[in-house]
Amino acid sequence: QGGFAISNSPTPCNPTWPSNIRDHTTGTGNMMLVDFPNTGSIPVWCQNVNLAPNTNYCFGAWFINLLPTGSNQGLPQFRYTINGISFDTTAFIQEDERWHFYGVQFNSGLGGPTDICILNQNTGFVGFDLAIDDISLRVITNGTLPQISNDTVRTCAGRAVSFNPT
Repeated sequence: QGGFAISNSPTPCNPTWPSNIRDHTTGTGNMMLVDFPNTGSIPVWCQNVNLAPNTNYCFGAWFINLLPTGSNQGLPQFRYTINGISFDTTAFIQEDERWHFYGVQFNSGLGGPTDICILNQNTGFVGFDLAIDDISLRVITNGTLPQISNDTVRTCAGRAVSFNPT
């Protein structure tokens, strides 16, 4: 157990994963397929980035459970870390064959080189398979509109959003 692949379809890696799942962005690009290891707190994805000092950021990504709806296996869960500091653990990613955005907001403090990571929170051998797409790190400024695509609004967790239809 444990491993990953970059692919435009999950079925070459595991024929039991739904063939209708495609990347979040275009439906024709690649996504990261993850078979979580059976121990928690293992990094799934990390990158070192250079952050501006005293700046608010949103670090997030889109996730989809690769298990078919109704398979009733272990539901994947993960958490974000910034320079080894843990942020909220996400909700369990349901078996609904839909993409879900999860993000955290943080202040960069002194800034500079910073490790941002997605860590596995699962233990066990059955289930916990997911895909990750559109990992993002963006500056949050007052008055910045949320990113909207396909009737989905992407904000960081804990951020209030107001909409005024026009």
